[in-house]
Amino acid sequence: MSTGYRVFSALWLGCGVRKRLVSGIMKIHLSRDFFTGIGWQDRQHRELIRRVNTFLSAVDNGEGDQELKRLFYFLDDYVVIHFDAEEQAMGEFDHPETTAHVQEHTRFIEDLERLKEEFERSSSCREVARRAGEYLTRWLTDHIKGTDKRLGMFLKERI
Repeated sequence: MSTGYRVFSALWLGCGVRKRLVSGIMKIHLSRDFFTGIGWQDRQHRELIRRVNTFLSAVDNGEGDQELKRLFYFLDDYVVIHFDAEEQAMGEFDHPETTAHVQEHTRFIEDLERLKEEFERSSSCREVARRAGEYLTRWLTDHIKGTDKRLGMFLKERI
């Protein structure tokens, strides 16, 4: 394990990410910090985190390849449904951070496509699965606890 990776893991302690797995990737601990107060959004986030944690456990058990395929299929649908719902709510209530928020969604979709392509081409699916786990854990934690949390506060004031 590289020093940079240990630093990455240490940074996430106390930030809603808990339980270091053998692979070194941390599972996402669904704490109150992840809840936006918007029911549909919180339910979707909860299911997403459950799926990502299932994938992380599979990576830890050496079965990440098959679970990553299942996660990619789930994410293909999830990003359409979830991102569309958030973007519609932002448009309906004229959220001031809409452009930046949509850009984050777009970057996530692009990154996800790159990971899928790497996975399909790779002779080391285990390495791609590990990188996917690191990326998803980091992105979801940052996005939900930051951008989505701010959107939730904004929407709660208007609903």
